[in-house]
Amino acid sequence: VRTALLAHTGEAGFKIVNTFNKSVTRVSSHDWMRASHFCWVPPGQRYGDARRHIVSVFTGCIPVITIPDNHNTLEELLPWERFAVLVPPEQLPRLPQLLRSISPQRREEMRAALRCVWRRLWYSSVYGPCFGESASTDAFDGLLRVLAARVAPSGELRRGPARAHAPDVDACFPGGRKAEAV
Repeated sequence: VRTALLAHTGEAGFKIVNTFNKSVTRVSSHDWMRASHFCWVPPGQRYGDARRHIVSVFTGCIPVITIPDNHNTLEELLPWERFAVLVPPEQLPRLPQLLRSISPQRREEMRAALRCVWRRLWYSSVYGPCFGESASTDAFDGLLRVLAARVAPSGELRRGPARAHAPDVDACFPGGRKAEAV
């Protein structure tokens, strides 16, 4: 995945810094995220830092997610297809074209959704809210809702299309949670 992404180094309009290359001048990733339309946010372990999608959401940078199994954080609660670009690994060679095909209007719709759902990705402090979130709309509450949605009537755990219900998330998407694919 990293090799496929690094193949776009030098592509007009892209800023790609290979942090494995120690000779590269250090850059502020937060400054670049705040100034960018899209941020590739590989998930943890083999693919990178598992929290990049949260930083991306907080900076208003639309997450570009490449996950082989396409299962996203709190996916039963959050309709990622409404505020992120989901790119299967085999589509990474087409990444510049995919991102350029997203209109400025669609980017603003995605950013508006980011401003609405960020609370579901942030864990409130034991001391209370940090950024205006509440215990009833934070990541812990979302995690409990997702776990409840994953329990089948038979008591077995499942993962899939069943949605966890949360009024605050539903309010972010008055036309429904599903959108056409990007």
